Amino acid sequence: MMSKKYTNTDVLNELKVVLPKYRTRKRSYIDKRNYLIAILYYKFKYTEEKISSMFKLTCDPLDRSSISHAKKQPGFFSKNEDTTFLINTGELAKKFPFNIPEKTTDGIEKSLHIPMTIKQHRRITNYCEKHTLRQNQAIRKLLDVALTIDESEYIVKLIKE
Repeated sequence: MMSKKYTNTDVLNELKVVLPKYRTRKRSYIDKRNYLIAILYYKFKYTEEKISSMFKLTCDPLDRSSISHAKKQPGFFSKNEDTTFLINTGELAKKFPFNIPEKTTDGIEKSLHIPMTIKQHRRITNYCEKHTLRQNQAIRKLLDVALTIDESEYIVKLIKE
């Protein structure tokens, strides 16, 4: 992932480029628009009302409640590895890398904070790079595999550090 710095102006300029000439519900446009909205909201702390007012005079006016929904969609789609979303936003993700907070994508999920050794963290980081996953995706996947093995009553040898 690129570590290039970008500003809210860069995101706003890209939003102008992405904006279609006519109102459309095509997923290729909506995914890009929602990704940029999420960056403006979560990274640059724009309010839903401010983002909504930016769309008022465009061909695609959005009210505040639409912004509330739009800002959450990228987190949901990326968390669930939606292929269409990842393809539609691939170039934007390279230009404007940003991990959308998952805590806002689903109200029933819980966060778990655990202390981890440097060695464990390095192993997870290596696993993420090898499988092109984000850390939260990798940990969730590893937990699912471990719990499936445990539920099958297969005996797992624990590694002592």
